[in-house]
Amino acid sequence: MEVKVASPSASRRSSQTKKLVGGKRGCHVVVKVFPCKICFRPFTNGTSAHLHARTHLNSAELEKTSLFHAKCPHCQKMFFVHHHLTDHLFVHLSREERAEVAQGWRHGCYFCTKRFRVSSHLNLHLLTHTKEKLGGICHVCRKTFTSKQNLTRHGFAHLSEDEKIALVKQGRSRKCLFCQKKFPDNRAYHVHLVSHTKEKPFRCDHCGALFGLKYNLNKHKLIHSEDPRPFKCDKCDQAFSQKHHMTSHKRTVHRKLKDFACPVCGKKFGRKSHMVGHLRSVHAKIRHPSPHCGKTFTQKGHLGIHLRKLHPSEPSAK
Repeated sequence: MEVKVASPSASRRSSQTKKLVGGKRGCHVVVKVFPCKICFRPFTNGTSAHLHARTHLNSAELEKTSLFHAKCPHCQKMFFVHHHLTDHLFVHLSREERAEVAQGWRHGCYFCTKRFRVSSHLNLHLLTHTKEKLGGICHVCRKTFTSKQNLTRHGFAHLSEDEKIALVKQGRSRKCLFCQKKFPDNRAYHVHLVSHTKEKPFRCDHCGALFGLKYNLNKHKLIHSEDPRPFKCDKCDQAFSQKHHMTSHKRTVHRKLKDFACPVCGKKFGRKSHMVGHLRSVHAKIRHPSPHCGKTFTQKGHLGIHLRKLHPSEPSAK
C-alpha cells in the first residue's frame, strides 16, 4: 500500500488530508491529518497531535493551567511565550520597516547606530564592542564567554551521554523527537527543530532568499557586500568572512594555542574538529571505504576527494 501525504504549507497547516491508495482498482480513502502545532508532524486524530505537542514543553510550561499559545501569521511557527512571538515578528519586516520600528526603541548603543527595545539586549550587544568576557571560563577547555548563560550552555557539550539523559529526565534539557539529539535548553532545541520542520522565516532584503537561521542569513548577506571577507588578520595577509574564523586562525596559527585535549590519550589540538577527527580515526578506528576500489580513509572528506578524482564517472561519486 502506498501512502502519500501532502506536505504542510503556511495556508494549510491547521488540518490536512492524505490519500491511501490500495487494491487492484486503486480505490481512494481520504483521511484527515492533524499536524503538531510546533513541529508539524502529522497525526490521524486531534488528540494524538495535542498530546504530542505537549512533549515539546518543559515541566514549568506543562504546569501552567492556561498556557499562552499563538501562531505567527507569516510562517505559522507556534509560540508559547508572548514576547517570544513579538520578537519573532520582527524578522518578517523589511529593512525599512525594521529601521522605523527601531527608532522608537529607548536604548541606543554608544558605539554604533543600533537601538534596542530593552536594556538587557543593549548590554549584551555592548559586549561585541568592549570584547569583555564576563561570563566566566570553562574549567574543561578554558574557553571564555561573554555571559554565564553562554558558559552554562557550552558546558553541556562536555557532559557524558548518561549525564545529558539525566538532565533531560529532570526537565532541565531537551531531546529531539526526530533524531534523539540532546540540547542544553529550549533555545538551542528550537533552533535545531528548524532542520526538521524546514521553516525558513529569515528573508534576505537584497535577493529574497530564505533561511532557517538568522546566522545563515547573515553569512549569506556577505555575498551582497563590497567586501565579502571583511575580517583581516593583523598578523598576516589572510582575510575571513566570519569573525570567529579569524579568531580561530589567530589562536591556532599565530599564538600556537592547543585548547582541545583528546579525552583518551590527552593529545592536544588547536581546533575541536581536529580533536574529534583524531578521536574517531585513531581510537574509534572508524574508516570510510571506497565503494569502488575498497581503499579506506580515516576522514569522510578524504573519501570524497578520492571519489571525485579517481571515480568521477561512477554513480556514487555524483
